Amino acid sequence: MDSQRSADSLRRAPARAHEAKSAADALARALQSVSDDTARALLNALRARDPQTHEHSLRVGSSARQLAPVLGYKDSNLAGVEWAGRLHDLGKLRLPEAVLSKPALLTDEERVRTQTPAVAGHSLVAPIGRANTRQVIAAPSSASCLTQMRGLLADQGRFWDNVRASTRHHHERWNGTGYPDGLAGEDLPEVARLVALAEVFDSLTHDTPWREAWSRETAADCMAGLRGKAFDPGMTDAFLGMVSRGEADD
Repeated sequence: MDSQRSADSLRRAPARAHEAKSAADALARALQSVSDDTARALLNALRARDPQTHEHSLRVGSSARQLAPVLGYKDSNLAGVEWAGRLHDLGKLRLPEAVLSKPALLTDEERVRTQTPAVAGHSLVAPIGRANTRQVIAAPSSASCLTQMRGLLADQGRFWDNVRASTRHHHERWNGTGYPDGLAGEDLPEVARLVALAEVFDSLTHDTPWREAWSRETAADCMAGLRGKAFDPGMTDAFLGMVSRGEADD
């Protein structure tokens, strides 16, 4: 009898493995859908608040996604990089309308106020995907199902970690002169360094209330001069290579 049960169990093993994989795949899709829906809701709020910033954010996300594989990012991480670019300016939801839409150069006081969205945007996304992910990742992992769950939630944790890094640190500079934390060099989160390049290029090549758009060539020359100062040197070379080949969005 025992040998018969063992034989039956062995015969059913492939089917059980297939069912477990199917369940894990379904869970992965569900988790990604929740993250995408949350991110999309935040982006829609930004569009309602400031359509121009919304369009800028979409372009930044697209350019960031284009640059990521050049820097060695895997295909599975590209969506997260794109969303980090799309939501980098989320903190502008809390910027006063008079400053956000002012059709002239800002005063010193107003310029200081424009530095607050980096922290404000970070605070908006700080709790998303963090507590439950860390609790499950820290849990014992003896069961294969739990191991799969931990891996899936870790992916979602990285997705939102990238968004948090982008919202807070895309105005940091390689030489430590940026804000809000004055981080420098390798202390800057990688995705924030990447998004910073895409963000500045897009800002320079599009009209603002106080400046006409620069050509791609002029913008690229300006950014080349900031290599190793504002921007990660290696990433700058990769990004400007994209621009020279006409691959960066504008």
